[in-house]
Amino acid sequence: MTTLLVMSFMLHIITLLAIYLLYSHIKTFKKDKPHEVLELLDVYLEEIKLENENLREQLNQGYSNTEHRTDQVKQTTQRPVKPQDSQHGADTLASDISDTYEHSLHSEILHMHHEGYHADEIARHLNCGKTEADLVIKMQNDQHK
Repeated sequence: MTTLLVMSFMLHIITLLAIYLLYSHIKTFKKDKPHEVLELLDVYLEEIKLENENLREQLNQGYSNTEHRTDQVKQTTQRPVKPQDSQHGADTLASDISDTYEHSLHSEILHMHHEGYHADEIARHLNCGKTEADLVIKMQNDQHK
């Protein structure tokens, strides 16, 4: 009987020691965690700043190209047009200006959906997530209700 009491006492001591060690380990882990989160957020913030700067540069380049194109259009429209060349002048003006466009992912998803494709087929074809395709389709359906 006394051996059972001694074994029980030993198991209780081991259990309490294990609980204390786990508690102290969790406490130190919680102290380190906010610093890690802050460091991670700083890294993300720097990445976002770099992406924003790159986007600004691309937009500025796009605006300068647009301004250059607008200047060309102004120059061509400001030159005097002879009556016999009026039809030919309009053709050259139209051929000098070329606009390009590309469809957005949302419009591509909706277009394929209206053609009868399912969301998983659309996602595979457009290299986007199935959930994203589903969400765009559902949002479009909700707007039309």
